[in-house]
Amino acid sequence: MKIGKRVGFAQIYPDYVLPEAIEIGDYSIIGWKAKLTTHEYTQDTQRYGKIKIGKNVLIGAFSTIRGGVKIGDNSIVSFCSFVNKDIPPNEMWGGVPAKKIKIITENKWKKQPNFPVRIELNIPPN
Repeated sequence: MKIGKRVGFAQIYPDYVLPEAIEIGDYSIIGWKAKLTTHEYTQDTQRYGKIKIGKNVLIGAFSTIRGGVKIGDNSIVSFCSFVNKDIPPNEMWGGVPAKKIKIITENKWKKQPNFPVRIELNIPPN
């Protein structure tokens, strides 16, 4: 896999057959248990395809990205979506199969946080 700088993801499922076909751009976030599938087999065919995730992309938890798909910069894929075609930059998509929900006109992610982010927990002592 080619992973850009300051990419965040928890437990995800990148394709184990062809992981080198996955590219994730800088500052992107991939949600819990998202699947990036670069191959698929049916009864009579085999299909392989690259996945290119642009910069500053948010992919919601439990989503599946099919091989051969490009996701444009500053786009959002909502929770539990199945992406089977390209997503242009600055758009929000969701559903099964994923469809355009809206165009993102204001980029709230434009200013990147300074890493590492300091998180303070106020847990009282026992």
